[in-house]
Amino acid sequence: MTILFPAAWWFVGRLGFVGYGLAELAAFASYVVIHRYFTSVLGALDYKAVLWIVLAFGSPLFWQFLGVWAFLPFVLWLISPGTWRTIALYAKILGGRHG
Repeated sequence: MTILFPAAWWFVGRLGFVGYGLAELAAFASYVVIHRYFTSVLGALDYKAVLWIVLAFGSPLFWQFLGVWAFLPFVLWLISPGTWRTIALYAKILGGRHG
């Protein structure tokens, strides 16, 4: 956000709607920095777990089209023992590092 807002303000003021896309590209570089930081603190990320998180939090966005079934991935993710183990592990790592 620290990069996106000033870049959007500058680019949109000069180029209009296209400027917002350029601001997104400017902010994209920060994602690499953020990813490198988190992998240095937490270790290698399990992208299989990330896929489940995306499904769990993304599918409810389509509840108007899918009905209550859109919440099924979230419920499955929430009741999974692996979810709570991962959350506890990350809390321990971050708490030990920063707490």
